[in-house]
Amino acid sequence: MIARRPSLTGVSLPAFALAVGLTALTSFANAAGDQAERDACEPDVFRLCMAEIPDETRIVACLNERSHDLSPACRRVIDPPPRKRAKG
Repeated sequence: MIARRPSLTGVSLPAFALAVGLTALTSFANAAGDQAERDACEPDVFRLCMAEIPDETRIVACLNERSHDLSPACRRVIDPPPRKRAKG
């Protein structure tokens, strides 16, 4: 009996792209932080940086380059406001 190799025949391109994108976002999320940060930036990754998926380094670079186009929530993750220093 000859084993058949799996193929993408019959799998729609959008479904495949979504699966790859979600895998990439999971990797990105692990590098970028907690669930709230992932939730804040996920729409922006798909909207602005889809071409960079699945390369998480390029995704982060893209988000940094497009910071002016980010949603306010993702902008706070990518470019957080400076912390106030405690008075000594």
